[in-house]
Amino acid sequence: AEGTVGAMPCPARPTATTVTGLDADKPYQAKLVAHTPHGSSGSSPFSASLQLSKPHAPGQPLATVNGPTSLRIRLAVPPTAPACTHLMLQMKVEGQEAWQDVDAATGKLVAQGGKAYALEKEVIVSGLRPGCSYQVKAKAQNAHGWGPESCASAATCLGSKPCRPLAP
Repeated sequence: AEGTVGAMPCPARPTATTVTGLDADKPYQAKLVAHTPHGSSGSSPFSASLQLSKPHAPGQPLATVNGPTSLRIRLAVPPTAPACTHLMLQMKVEGQEAWQDVDAATGKLVAQGGKAYALEKEVIVSGLRPGCSYQVKAKAQNAHGWGPESCASAATCLGSKPCRPLAP
């Protein structure tokens, strides 16, 4: 890299640094000062502001029938700084209250404690009940934690026979 001092070129090696311990949801800006054996420059103007935060909610998932007992879920990963690292999916039978985690290790529903997905944009969920209509929601994680949930998808029906209700 090369800068200028007045009208004279000033050769410089590119350098980088990592700043740790920053708080989420606070804006940060940076200034630079060059140092040589002959002294220091004035400081640069402030950089553009950067705010580190939890991810925004992902876009509404899109569920399509993949087979008689499986759905294909398409996801939109939200852009954020720092970048998202994982997605968690939850599903429920339309009309029921309880949401269940989708476990990334098995691609099946579990009552709780499902393993998060590593940013797949498409996921197959299997072991579902034929005749049931399912809704899906997602949330994303980055270094600052889990963001809010997406809106639930439209209900997608697996087959034409109605789903047998679960026990109360």
